[in-house]
Amino acid sequence: MGDGESISGSARFSPLNFLRYTQGVKFIDKLIITHPHRDHLDDIENVFALNPSVVRRAGWLTEQEVRQGNRQTDEAIVSQYLQLCSKYTENVTRPNDTTFPDDWGGVTVKHYESMQVPRTNLNNHSIVTFVGYAGLKAMIPGDNESTSWNALLEQQQFRDEIKNVDVLLAPHHGRDAGYSNELFRAGLSPRITVISDDQERTTSVTSKYVNNTSGWTVYKPDGSSEKRYCVTTRNDGNITIKFGFDGSGGTFLNVTTQI
Repeated sequence: MGDGESISGSARFSPLNFLRYTQGVKFIDKLIITHPHRDHLDDIENVFALNPSVVRRAGWLTEQEVRQGNRQTDEAIVSQYLQLCSKYTENVTRPNDTTFPDDWGGVTVKHYESMQVPRTNLNNHSIVTFVGYAGLKAMIPGDNESTSWNALLEQQQFRDEIKNVDVLLAPHHGRDAGYSNELFRAGLSPRITVISDDQERTTSVTSKYVNNTSGWTVYKPDGSSEKRYCVTTRNDGNITIKFGFDGSGGTFLNVTTQI
């Protein structure tokens, strides 16, 4: 679960219900919860209906640290998260282990974490996930800030991973606190950046992502298209990205918006 505060119009968007009722998904092979902040847990009440086989979360954080990192008004949703954590405690076996791409049709799923940074800010304990298929890759970073970005960039494997990212979900909803110029200096150069945010624009740094993104074709519901660098849930509504093989030996990366 990533950005639960994605909003289309006046209604709160439920990614899990979108999968269930629009895409026909019956269950989840692997659920990734970037970090236990309320806005990344908003859809958790719909998790159980999709019965995930595996749940990846910041399991090194204690219950006390999770509760202290959220407001008291968010206690109910945090308790649901902790309930989910208590249910998924067994080690992952080979049939459910996504580190073996041959078992998953060639899909690669890799995670990076900065577990050793101070735990006073849960944002810095976001799991960074890379999903790859057909030679294309998406980066889903959660709400990491400079402390964790600097720690992650100390890892050579992480620096190598970011060099061929095609789709970037902007950290921390595109806000200044999550932006890291060091990431781009290290080789991050996406074709398209997605910013999941609401109407609060006070710390938006969309222009910085535009300057570091090469651009890609984005399709609208009416069939028209244009080259874009960033798409935002604030202005573009729900954003769907599909990538894979095109059936003729090539690959495709399709980005569509729906207000």
